[in-house]
Amino acid sequence: MASPINDNFAKSSVLTGFSDTDTGTNVGATAEAGEPLHGGNPVFNTRINSVWWSWTAPASGNVTFDTLGSSFDTILGVYTGSAVNSLTTVTSNDDINSSTTASKVTFSAVAGTTYRIAVDGSNETLTKVEEGAIALNLNLVDITLNGTNQNDTLNGTSGKDTIRGLEGNDTISGLAGDDLLFGGQGNDTLSGGSGVITDELGFQEDRYAQKLMANT
Repeated sequence: MASPINDNFAKSSVLTGFSDTDTGTNVGATAEAGEPLHGGNPVFNTRINSVWWSWTAPASGNVTFDTLGSSFDTILGVYTGSAVNSLTTVTSNDDINSSTTASKVTFSAVAGTTYRIAVDGSNETLTKVEEGAIALNLNLVDITLNGTNQNDTLNGTSGKDTIRGLEGNDTISGLAGDDLLFGGQGNDTLSGGSGVITDELGFQEDRYAQKLMANT
């Protein structure tokens, strides 16, 4: 049986951007010398039949990877490093919850960092190797930022952000993504960045001064 094209770490498939899905299989996959046991629980993963993806973060932001849509009980591991025998674990997961055997992780990605993603089969029964069709999904996480009653500088991410300035003279930057910006009270400057911006400059706009900068 032929091995999957991304069986080996050095031949990882590639995900791009902040929203991507790739499919594959771990049928016929093998372990490499020095490869870690994935999922953070070696009791449930005493045999390795993993496949690999890589993703380089185009900007900093919170991201999720999941295996929803896969046909078997998966294990998911995310690492940094350039060699399979010297990886640093970022995060890992076996099951999303007690009723969902797909895996899901969320972490803060750093711009320019290459992350290595392994999908393996769970071995909870200790009687069979879990294998089959894989769906690996990448998405950017929406975030909410709340200011204080002071003069705040609030910067969003490349995703869909909700940013509330509250009181004070605030500078709010949505950056990329479709953002929802609230200036609140005070002399505020709101910059949407690229994407679609929805703004609310203030609750009493006859009393407070705001400046809205156009998207770039």
